[in-house]
Amino acid sequence: MAVEPELSPKKLEKEKLKLLNRKVVSMELKIKELKAKELEAKLQKIKLKESAESGNTTGLFGTDAEPRKALSTYLRNQNKAEISFVAILDRKAAILIRICTTLISGIIVFNTYIEENVVLG
Repeated sequence: MAVEPELSPKKLEKEKLKLLNRKVVSMELKIKELKAKELEAKLQKIKLKESAESGNTTGLFGTDAEPRKALSTYLRNQNKAEISFVAILDRKAAILIRICTTLISGIIVFNTYIEENVVLG
């Protein structure tokens, strides 16, 4: 059996430093590899988005679903507007009916007074 000679404390320190330096360098390489992988993944995502956007040329908006959504939204808004217009007209009609009935009842009550004084001027 061969026995290894003992190293002096300075040589031991140097060996430990070399080992630590190697570990640090290997860790730095691993970090760089991970960063490179992250960047490649981001690049892949961007390429997929670009290819999806460029390849999507069906219809006016790029998909067949969007025009149907736009049409349904348009029709829903038109329906809401028409209902609100009808509600406004209903309120105006109710006001006109009240005013007209008040005027007609006033004319009936004051009929004799109007006949006597308005004709003569």
